[in-house]
Amino acid sequence: MKHRYFGTFVPGAEQIVSGILQESGAACIGRLMSGAVEYELEAGARLSTPCLNNRFRVLYRAQAKADKAGLEKFLRALPSKAVDWSAAREGKRGKSFRVVTSCQNQLTGVSKAAKEALERRIAQETGMRVDRSSLYGKMFTPRVHIRYNVGAPLTLQLSAGRGYRSPHVMAEYHYLLASSRTLHIEKNLKQESAWNAGVSANGYVTLWSRRLALSAEYYYTRFSNQLSVDLDADPHAAYIGNLGGRFFSHTFQAEMTFDILPELTFTAAYRLTDVKTDYGRGLVQKPLTSRDKG
Repeated sequence: MKHRYFGTFVPGAEQIVSGILQESGAACIGRLMSGAVEYELEAGARLSTPCLNNRFRVLYRAQAKADKAGLEKFLRALPSKAVDWSAAREGKRGKSFRVVTSCQNQLTGVSKAAKEALERRIAQETGMRVDRSSLYGKMFTPRVHIRYNVGAPLTLQLSAGRGYRSPHVMAEYHYLLASSRTLHIEKNLKQESAWNAGVSANGYVTLWSRRLALSAEYYYTRFSNQLSVDLDADPHAAYIGNLGGRFFSHTFQAEMTFDILPELTFTAAYRLTDVKTDYGRGLVQKPLTSRDKG
């Protein structure tokens, strides 16, 4: 299996770069341009390329009309095509890809707007992940993030997915060691797991020639397994184990920020947290969790 790569170098050094790649015996040159080269390597093969300023793995290669106007039109239409961009985000942080355009073997620039439309499509975070733990076995963690710009002042975001957490009893409940309670810790504790989904909206309005920023968000979490401590069943004991009943949380927050003066900002926020848990005696409000904050 071969992988395709794209590299850039100082224009005018085409013969030098071509000679180095050919002498390596591992690279097969596909296209040599002014200041750039496209070549193929066997998967897993290593190649030293000190002559190249940058080197990228080619994820998708497309043909467009051979002029600048044709390139821009093609780039604007490309986000709607069925292309797998997931490799552009593997093991990276932030923007880890580059959109390159060329015309008649010359690197050709296009408008910033045309590139940004495509980059926003590539940067959407969607994926599925499967891990295997020696203690807990396989873990499947899908997650999706969607951001939609409704208009200049309003942006909507939606996220959903699944998460896991490994319990550490002594680290989390060490304060119980200073009490007179007898600790009863369940054997073979399982991982905590939960499904989570949420939506948020951010926008602004102009008030008295100044900007008033508004935001609101809501998240729902449904736990399928959770580590908890029961202090109510026995006043002289603490029972730590996995909850197998119903437990969930609703969280809503609204925030407002207004610039009263250039160096004076007013912020107001309200947060509602509704967390219910089941210790085997029916759903109750989780202790020590404030329902309203402002």
